[in-house]
Amino acid sequence: MIKSIEGLSNTEIINVIEKNLLEQIRYYGHSSKAGLIDNGNMMKFLTRIPLPFFNCVLFYNSNYKNLERQIKNFIGYGRSKKTPLLWIIGPSSKPHNIGALLEDNGFKYDDHMLSMAICISDLKKDPQYIDGFKVEIVDSNKKLEKWVHACLRGFDESGKNFSRIYEFERSLGCGKDRPWVRFTGIVDGEAIATSAVFMGSEAAGLDNVTTTPDWRKKGAGASMVLYALRFSQSLGYSAGVLQASDMGFNLYRRLGFKKYYEFKEYLWKYDSRDK
Repeated sequence: MIKSIEGLSNTEIINVIEKNLLEQIRYYGHSSKAGLIDNGNMMKFLTRIPLPFFNCVLFYNSNYKNLERQIKNFIGYGRSKKTPLLWIIGPSSKPHNIGALLEDNGFKYDDHMLSMAICISDLKKDPQYIDGFKVEIVDSNKKLEKWVHACLRGFDESGKNFSRIYEFERSLGCGKDRPWVRFTGIVDGEAIATSAVFMGSEAAGLDNVTTTPDWRKKGAGASMVLYALRFSQSLGYSAGVLQASDMGFNLYRRLGFKKYYEFKEYLWKYDSRDK
């Protein structure tokens, strides 16, 4: 059921945040362009897109003996597909020394994701406004192309993976009635910002909040957050959750989000010389 986080303990809110992320990846796993291993002990998401997030472990909860074997198997997959890999350690991941064993086997600590949440009714307006700015829901393949292009620019990624990312996103479908709803911010016909929201069982999960380089720090990102969460609220959601980068943290805090946890990210990079 959709729940309010008002009155919940920090631990309960962290559980809501993690549950939303895992539900989102399970939804991704329905794509014909992806594979998902989800057996209660591990969640592993795999695609043909050679970017870390698209080939990652998001959850592991088993014994230490099995862990090293799983890490080595995962690295074997990365070598065979010539792709970087990501291992995310969250609040329910066990054993607690996963990070050390990852590093012993060639992963390196790379970054963290700042888990944040808000009661949508507490959202604060951002005073900045871009003249002529409008937001559209992605409800066609043509709009999806525009959204993916803007997303890649916003994440400072090259366009070389556009086709595979587009095909993956297309396989999930478009429209406001899907669990995964995308939004594009437009000025004079140009896509300058993006956001998306996953409609989970307990919260609306905000994701893919990006602004293209020329339009940063002008209010577009805040507008995309507000639009996506107000849309979620219209469907009955009272809580919004997200995983923030350091760069986006202050924006979300300014809008009223609070930080509750840090997911740790470990990266393995493919090297053709490494056999």
